[in-house]
Amino acid sequence: MTTISPRVSRLLAIALLILLLGVLWGAIAQPLIGRLSASADAVLDAEAQLARFSRIAAATGPLRSRLDKIRAGQPGARGTLAAATSPLAAAELQAKAKRLVEAYGATLKSTQVLPAREEGAFRRVAVRIDMESDLEALQKVIHALETASPYLFVSNVEIRARPILASMPAARPVPDLTVAFDLYGYMRAKS
Repeated sequence: MTTISPRVSRLLAIALLILLLGVLWGAIAQPLIGRLSASADAVLDAEAQLARFSRIAAATGPLRSRLDKIRAGQPGARGTLAAATSPLAAAELQAKAKRLVEAYGATLKSTQVLPAREEGAFRRVAVRIDMESDLEALQKVIHALETASPYLFVSNVEIRARPILASMPAARPVPDLTVAFDLYGYMRAKS
């Protein structure tokens, strides 16, 4: 058998030690360090996302309060009828129509509540108005109704001219139009 000199033996021992350390480094330490680095990156990404989500959550507070005001019928919903029920909203429409018709010198003959109906997130409340008027008063009444707040709409307008009889006294002005129309507005449907 050949004997190895102590110097070569030491070099071989050092080489085996380096080889063993390289195998341990490649098999255990390097994957472990890679996993720790990936975990650290994931933690940094999660912290950045948390910061973004916190900013978004802080910004939703004012938006949520505005949404709550709109849903509660606050100033954001000023275009809708404020009444709690359809019959109350119809009564509100009748009263408003009566006030405006009489304010412009026309004569209100009758009002009739029409059935309410759902239209998406709103309930349409309507009344049928029958009145006598001259052309100028009719224009003023319709304009006042359609520019009112809450928003009101006029549809199904029927205008008939009334004949003026020769036996009527000239001193008393007679309305020369008989007018019928639907007046409607919207209220928020209860969810």
